[in-house]
Amino acid sequence: MVSPVVVVRWWDIIGMDQAWFTEDDLTSLEPATITTVGLLHEQNDQYIIVVSSWDDTEEDFGNVNCIPLGVIQEMVEVELPEVGEGRGMIEEVGGSFGIKIRQG
Repeated sequence: MVSPVVVVRWWDIIGMDQAWFTEDDLTSLEPATITTVGLLHEQNDQYIIVVSSWDDTEEDFGNVNCIPLGVIQEMVEVELPEVGEGRGMIEEVGGSFGIKIRQG
């Protein structure tokens, strides 16, 4: 089975390690917005698993992220060209991503 390729925008935890904080320090904290691109390996009612590196058989994977559904802001499926169809991979991604890579 060929897994779909997705672009996922999600929130990640931000922390502070210093000993003491002011009220302004605390109220200025916001989660980081992260973008992950890869194969949607698994999706269930709690999380998705996205792998950003894989071999052609989809049996060996690298750079794996397990992302809880509650932190996902947006997920868009993209179509990659077959190997040998030219240079460049993604022409345009829908949603608010604005990703465009020229062919050529």
